[in-house]
Amino acid sequence: MNVLTISGLFITVTALILSFALIAYGKTKLHKIWTLFNLAVLVWGVGCFLVGQAYSSETALFAWRIAISGGLFIGVFFYHTMSVFSGAIDSKRLLVVYLQAIFFFVLTLTTELTLTNWQILFGSIYYPTATFFYALMVLTWVLVVYLGHRKLVYVLRNSKGRLHIQAKYLLGGFLVGFVGGSLTLVPAFNIYIYPAGNFGIPIYSIIVTYAILRHRLMDINVVIKKGMVYSLSAGILTSLFVVIIITMTKFFSDLAGVRSYTILAGASLLIAVLFNPLRNRIQRLVDKRFYKRSYD
Repeated sequence: MNVLTISGLFITVTALILSFALIAYGKTKLHKIWTLFNLAVLVWGVGCFLVGQAYSSETALFAWRIAISGGLFIGVFFYHTMSVFSGAIDSKRLLVVYLQAIFFFVLTLTTELTLTNWQILFGSIYYPTATFFYALMVLTWVLVVYLGHRKLVYVLRNSKGRLHIQAKYLLGGFLVGFVGGSLTLVPAFNIYIYPAGNFGIPIYSIIVTYAILRHRLMDINVVIKKGMVYSLSAGILTSLFVVIIITMTKFFSDLAGVRSYTILAGASLLIAVLFNPLRNRIQRLVDKRFYKRSYD
């Protein structure tokens, strides 16, 4: 199982949950467009999962067509979301943004002008070799994303208070997601960067969607800080348990002659019993130490 399979599964599950949440609780135009964004992320995740599982150039072509279909409209819906968020909607430019995505969508599904000349990279992942139309598609996508970020920068420069903080975290988070996701396409240009950045796509989508529905993007600063602290505590516990498993496996295998899978089963049971109580105690300690005030 390679990184595209794992990241694709992670993206698919999180995007599916976020889409259901937005459909159930979203009310505004911004909510509706952000729902479409998450659905596009969902398609990209399914495609990446299938790419990771592809066993031939034919199955890889099918999988990449799905992934590219979602990826194209991730950029479009991001631009549309930022247009609504900034209050600066240019209808003609928005139409051009949609039309170019539809053009490359049809081109990718009906021809092999964007996806061809397959190569196996990183041991098991099928990648196309960049053609003129593939490069044009990627560059156009980057331009659309850049225009969306430019609208966000405009809000950042011309706002104060909570709106300014909101725009700052949106900008930082989206950069992480888009830079990470775009690196997945780079190996087609014979730039061999392992596509681990794909994991950056859903993380900020989770934070922003939660903030939109729960806090209306007003308390995003608190959401991000608490999310980082809780993730750190979970990571420390996970690392601790990994060390315990390795130590127990080595000790009992060498000295007691117990088989490794028996030790692994016992260690897994121990982790299942202890992980949640320890995590809850750490999070209570974090709340008491860093978040003494209550938030509405």
